[in-house]
Amino acid sequence: MVTFLPTGGYIRCCPPGRSYPEVGYFLGIAIGATETKLSVIDFTFKPVDLYKDKRFEELINRILLCYPTKEKEGCLCFDTKLDYSEIYAFCTQIIGFFLDFFTDERIGLNLISIGVSFPGIIDKNTNEMTFCPNIPSLVGLPIDKIISSQIKEQLAILKIPFNVYRDAMAATVGEKETLYNFSETKKIYKDKQNVAVVYLGYGLGSGYIFNNRLILGASGAVGEIGHIDVGVDINALADKCQDECYLNSDGLSETNIVELVYKKGFQGKNKFCL
Repeated sequence: MVTFLPTGGYIRCCPPGRSYPEVGYFLGIAIGATETKLSVIDFTFKPVDLYKDKRFEELINRILLCYPTKEKEGCLCFDTKLDYSEIYAFCTQIIGFFLDFFTDERIGLNLISIGVSFPGIIDKNTNEMTFCPNIPSLVGLPIDKIISSQIKEQLAILKIPFNVYRDAMAATVGEKETLYNFSETKKIYKDKQNVAVVYLGYGLGSGYIFNNRLILGASGAVGEIGHIDVGVDINALADKCQDECYLNSDGLSETNIVELVYKKGFQGKNKFCL
């Protein structure tokens, strides 16, 4: 199965019934295995430095009163909540704060869309989280239950799209939107219709766009290649590899691969090859 990716941009495509303003902002919440990052980007996909932009000062102070955070490249960074009830409370309250902020006439800014990403597989047919080993409390739940019905009603009234993606798929769409549509330094990539992204975080995943279409698969799990454990001793392999490491068809678990990359692949002149 595929989802059509308009040439003019996937996220920036207007959904039915909504006319996008000339200037507006996107809210992104990336819920990872250990950290949750909150960022705001403008209509040209440039990130807003939430700590330095005075327009957001009141909003950020309100968030900081409720949740301890640390600055990371201009975004807000929190420890990931692992219990479903805590995730529900966090997402509901944070999105509520942003809706209050952007609907305040004194502010005069527009919220275009909200996106949330998870390190797990979301079945596109049932909208349920079917696999999420790092946050097991979400497995089996309809993903729209991470926010309250009141917030969902507000979003519907304001006609603000709310999208939930697997992390690697969200990264793929973001790559298409930024590098392939807006990049000034790499114009050679502009308007290219094929994108492949390998997502290397706490785990290993990937996402694909072919012929300007985001590939989802029968249940939305295309590119999820992690958590395949074949019992390789990572320490013995790292010692044996020395300066170079080649992974053959025997493979490694995703945790082992990530660990090996950080041990061998990102240090000095070492090479890491898949």
